[in-house]
Amino acid sequence: MKVECLGKTAKEKKFSVTYFREEYERNISRISSKRGQYMKSK
Repeated sequence: MKVECLGKTAKEKKFSVTYFREEYERNISRISSKRGQYMKSK
């Protein structure tokens, strides 16, 4: 199970949950939208 999660070379896996998680998710959804992709290409 460790190899599946971490891969062959990683010793540990880290993740963090911040106060701004909702903002990150909102931004990701904006960027991945059709209009967001258009604006990103500009």
